[in-house]
Amino acid sequence: KNGRAIGHHRRAIQLEPDHFESYQSLRHLFFAEKRYDAGWCLCRVLSVLGQASSEELDFYERYATSTPTRAERALQQAHWSLIDHDGQSQLLNALFERVFDTISSVMAVSTRQLGLKRRRDFIDLSAASRFTNVIGYLFDHLPIPHAETYRSTQLRGMRPALLEPPVMLVNPAVMDHDLFTMAFIGGRYLSMLRPSFLVVSSVVNAEERIACANRIVDTVRMLVKPKTEGLTQVDEQLADALQRNLSKSEMGSLEKLVTKMEADPDFHFDVAQWLRCMDFTCDRIGFIFANNLEKPLNLMRAEDPNTAVASVAERIDAIVSFAFSDEYLQVRRLIGHNID
Repeated sequence: KNGRAIGHHRRAIQLEPDHFESYQSLRHLFFAEKRYDAGWCLCRVLSVLGQASSEELDFYERYATSTPTRAERALQQAHWSLIDHDGQSQLLNALFERVFDTISSVMAVSTRQLGLKRRRDFIDLSAASRFTNVIGYLFDHLPIPHAETYRSTQLRGMRPALLEPPVMLVNPAVMDHDLFTMAFIGGRYLSMLRPSFLVVSSVVNAEERIACANRIVDTVRMLVKPKTEGLTQVDEQLADALQRNLSKSEMGSLEKLVTKMEADPDFHFDVAQWLRCMDFTCDRIGFIFANNLEKPLNLMRAEDPNTAVASVAERIDAIVSFAFSDEYLQVRRLIGHNID
């Protein structure tokens, strides 16, 4: 009975995110089942949205922490299935991962192009500070490759860069943020080191990121399916590099992948939607490790909107929805954040 009611209220919220009665009904149902962690997550959402009753606010504040809660266990590769946004094509993830080595070498930049000097800008994560403690902790708890970190005043926030090997760039202003905000920023941008995300995530401007991703997808499709029509953004340099570096079996594997994608082209080749969902996925990682909802929402509202493909409103709606989802509740248990 409660399961059906919970499903009903989740669907009602999905259709009407401002239907606060359903949030409160869900909280009552979770408490009735003694699912106190789920109930606490609803109380946090209601508190941040300014809709919590005094009882809900008291329960939220009882377990809220003054600094990010440390995870007892690290996330593993298998846990991405709980975190990736369901609007994100996993086949497109696979395509970018398979061509990562070749594409990253073609698009690689130098320290001079980025204005970096190792002696001046390298951040030693073994040297203890508030920032290095947060970033080192995130590297230890995320299923991503480790990367050196450098200061850069040429960008806002953080961003991976395609040096060989890739690095993380961080504006020094990030190091002055509170711990919740640093954990959100760090988690969001370190998750972009995933091989499926890294190449396009290194492009700072959102419109240029969409164009870059479309060039890569069109080029791969042209190579493995030369008769495909409507491929307007083929990059000959990338095509030549892929032909030189990929084996016959790797090209055959890519062809099979593209064939699978062609079964639902509107979904799997919608690059802008894939990038929008990448924003949602990276926001989820930041939120999980900040274990705070208010700070990420404030940061999203203040960020340059041209750095994300998803709009500020879309990102806020997506993270609020994730903040009491079954997937998030499972992640909390996996890493030891749950209160029950």
